[in-house]
Amino acid sequence: MQNKNSVMGLVCSIGVGVFGGSILAPQHYAPAVVAGIGFLPSFAIGVAIAAPVVVLVTALYNGHLPRFKSRADFWIALTAGTCAQVAGDGG
Repeated sequence: MQNKNSVMGLVCSIGVGVFGGSILAPQHYAPAVVAGIGFLPSFAIGVAIAAPVVVLVTALYNGHLPRFKSRADFWIALTAGTCAQVAGDGG
């Protein structure tokens, strides 16, 4: 079990580095008309498509969807993830 978790952690770390480091690369090639805030809708569509895919791949790998012990755990995870994302994107 430890080896499976280590491999998954390494794969996720590499994915975060590759995808996080290239997150604004498509904007470089976009016309000036859609640069900046105009780029947001297409980025949001990409996130809306990619996020469920990540959950599905994780569920297939683990054999089940993510589970929380209580509703409080869900809200804590949602709040922490949202704060981390806002801090990372805002700073």
